[in-house]
Amino acid sequence: MQRDPISQLTGLDELSAFLSATGRGGRIADRAEFSWLDQGPFAADRRLAVVESSPIDLVSVRIQGVVGPRQLLASGAFSLRVGGLPVAGNMVLPTQTHLLLRRPGVHSGLQASLVQQRQGFFSRTRVGLGWRGRDLAVALQADAELASALMQHLDVDDDLVVNPDPARQLVRIILKRSTQLRWGLFADPGKLGSFHRRDLAGDLFACLERIAEHVRAA
Repeated sequence: MQRDPISQLTGLDELSAFLSATGRGGRIADRAEFSWLDQGPFAADRRLAVVESSPIDLVSVRIQGVVGPRQLLASGAFSLRVGGLPVAGNMVLPTQTHLLLRRPGVHSGLQASLVQQRQGFFSRTRVGLGWRGRDLAVALQADAELASALMQHLDVDDDLVVNPDPARQLVRIILKRSTQLRWGLFADPGKLGSFHRRDLAGDLFACLERIAEHVRAA
């Protein structure tokens, strides 16, 4: 039986395989290993993978947020049903990748938000980017190599924030983006690919790891 396309897109098997293929040694995480995370059936971090060779400790994937009208119109989203059954579609999902790392001395100065300067609506272009926040934002703003890499590998509609959680001694680097998913009843499931391989290619993941290195050093 063909897998549900959203499960295939964000599944833990695909996430672990992606991390392993990029030399980061990923494995599926048992939430019970991490008592500092929310537990129970309603915990937000339900898709978790351990990263073994990275400044990042855990990766969590969520379908959460809102897709804007510009992204929906630009993608040509549709759903085809026959006899009430879905047989093909092109949907846009609001995906979030949470990169979690623990370190001692987590404080509010580790809060930072990426600010993209954009022009246009349907043919939106980015004309610059910077960081808003305190101590960490100053360090990220001074990293010209990181800025250049983000200009190349980050989509113009992406959002990127760093949220400290002092109570758990945890910092989250959160990438928010709209991910396009084309699927069909008779499509080859192997050609669908996962969100991680499509939208977290090695160069972008390296950018996020560089941000994690700044977090650990701050």
